[in-house]
Amino acid sequence: MNARILIRWLEVSCVCIGIGTAQTSASAQATISAQAPIPTPALKPRFAVEIPNDNGVPPGYVYSGYKDMIYEAGLHRLAKADPGIRHPSAIMLKFKEDGDLVTITATAYYGEIDPRKTTPISRDQYSVDKLESEALGSYSGKLNDAVTISAMARVGLQPMTVKIVTAQSDNPYHPQTRSNAPSLQIDYSPENRVMGIVTVHNLSTKVVTAVHLGSLEDGDVWLQPEDIVGRKVSIVPGASYGISVTVIPRGRLVNGKYVEKPLPATMTLGAALFADGSYEGDLQLAAELAAHQFGIKEQRQRILGLIAPIFAEPDSDDKAKAERIRATVKQLTDDSDAQTIADFRAQFPSLSDSGVAKAQTKLSSGMQNEKDTFDYCITQFETNSSSKTPSMSLEHWLTVSCGR
Repeated sequence: MNARILIRWLEVSCVCIGIGTAQTSASAQATISAQAPIPTPALKPRFAVEIPNDNGVPPGYVYSGYKDMIYEAGLHRLAKADPGIRHPSAIMLKFKEDGDLVTITATAYYGEIDPRKTTPISRDQYSVDKLESEALGSYSGKLNDAVTISAMARVGLQPMTVKIVTAQSDNPYHPQTRSNAPSLQIDYSPENRVMGIVTVHNLSTKVVTAVHLGSLEDGDVWLQPEDIVGRKVSIVPGASYGISVTVIPRGRLVNGKYVEKPLPATMTLGAALFADGSYEGDLQLAAELAAHQFGIKEQRQRILGLIAPIFAEPDSDDKAKAERIRATVKQLTDDSDAQTIADFRAQFPSLSDSGVAKAQTKLSSGMQNEKDTFDYCITQFETNSSSKTPSMSLEHWLTVSCGR
């Protein structure tokens, strides 16, 4: 299977703010409350780019405005390539829709890249910008055209051929939906070949702070207050909130042959957590949602306590402070203290010891999530500071733009 990871910011959108990229603004600290299901966008993509895979694995699909990073394991060297040619470690394809044309811009990158670390919130994703690169040109095609990235041969690689297809599948995914939380309902609508919108309707009199959606196997979707950098998400009583989820079939190679698992027939809202600490639905799932929140809160308190003296130093500039903060945050562990665990257990007294142990992994993931978020915010500050646009101070940036 091609070791290809799509560099896409998993969109969590609502009627008031659509979030398609990892950006923040001065209003980011406000709570987002959707008042209705997501309206149909005025300009939906008309086309998708079909990317081939090996070993019978179904092709992938990418849309205008997104990127596809193809790593070494997914690149094939030319059999008769000059042995002196330095081969790229990755090829990035960028896609743009313009009228009836889809333009594909290819760039080769040289240097060490770890695909496992190219997550949307990881600063390693942006490290490719610091690598040596080489432009491989732009290519265009219309619907049903096959487009070959011919310049890949120049860097000793077998050229890849992609295809321009319609944005929507001829047979879109339509699962049944159900909710195990009586006060919430969900529905689903396909967006394109790889994504759909689950809309959560809060029919309760309480504010919802997290939900668990049992979607694609091994890929449950959580809506958490801190899933979006700097944005606190909640669903107020009577409101609805749309969540984008991936709908790509999953499978595995068995004796060299790809065996595909069909998408599940049902999508379930397994649990909901409310602002007052109560929950509906499955106890274990609700506890795991809460544990994640406990982890975020504890790690944030640790970070804020450690960086306060750094901000208090009068002779240190923001660049030096950013470096020190990043190094300080990096040293923090993901182990929660006894008080946090006690507080968590008090919220879920009927949870078994094994259930607590399972939930603690989510507590650790929340703590790691907060570290990654802080690191990302500092990276964004550095990027903003290096641009021509005047930037605010680091302390102001973390407080206003990142909600920290």
